[in-house]
Amino acid sequence: MTGAGASGGGLETWTYHQLEDDAARWAAWLTAQGVLPGDRCAIFAANDARWIAAYFGILRVGAVAVPLDTNYKASQVA
Repeated sequence: MTGAGASGGGLETWTYHQLEDDAARWAAWLTAQGVLPGDRCAIFAANDARWIAAYFGILRVGAVAVPLDTNYKASQVA
């Protein structure tokens, strides 16, 4: 099943293996930045495969993902 499609959006399609690898990289980076279980991490990005990998990376750390709409103005996000 590792070759099956996990996500698609636009022209980009990832396998589950690619998604797993990228989520692991996100988790490692977040941990290196000092993110701990229970911390809140905002995701301010377009909804695509990278967003999904970041989301799962946050969950791997045990943090809480807080998705933000990219259509918001800066004053609405702050």
